[in-house]
Amino acid sequence: MPRKRDYAKEYQRRINRGLARGYSRAKARGHASAPDLLRGASKLVLFDPKLEAALKALRRTGEPLTKVAREAGIGRERLSRYIKSVAGASRTGRKWVFNDQRIRKLAIIEAGAEEPSVIKVRGYEAAHLAGLHAYEAGQVLQDQSLYPAFVRRWEGIRVRDANGKWRTLSTDLNQLYRAILAQDYSFERFYSIIH
Repeated sequence: MPRKRDYAKEYQRRINRGLARGYSRAKARGHASAPDLLRGASKLVLFDPKLEAALKALRRTGEPLTKVAREAGIGRERLSRYIKSVAGASRTGRKWVFNDQRIRKLAIIEAGAEEPSVIKVRGYEAAHLAGLHAYEAGQVLQDQSLYPAFVRRWEGIRVRDANGKWRTLSTDLNQLYRAILAQDYSFERFYSIIH
């Protein structure tokens, strides 16, 4: 005849084992909160291409998290935990608000520089601004009728690097030609999230 299990003792052993490992009581019993899960290094994901693509889609479209997670083929809770931990996401009403302070490495076309400058910036906004400048500069080189609007849009616009130094984005047509037509320049080639 099979031996009868003592569930209360098994439960207590599980909790004691978890507490001995330094887990919170909730995590020890198997029902950890999101902050508890993020405390363990094995659960913290600094960068995942699939989750990052979903974060980008969520930021761009503003669609509900559940829909974005389903389209990306990942769990809603996993995506929620990821965007909160790496991109500083929080809910304001029905919208997600992001405070992404990760450091990114990228190349910019800096005013007065002989060649593109590879810098590090803190946060999504500065990287987005530099990427938009590079994209619009490429459009100007294909259609020079866009140049006056480009100058009005970008004259005096600066981005701050991770060290706090301000970098002015170039509007000089000759410098744009030299930078973009250089063999080694590509915004995508240098862009990466460091941490």
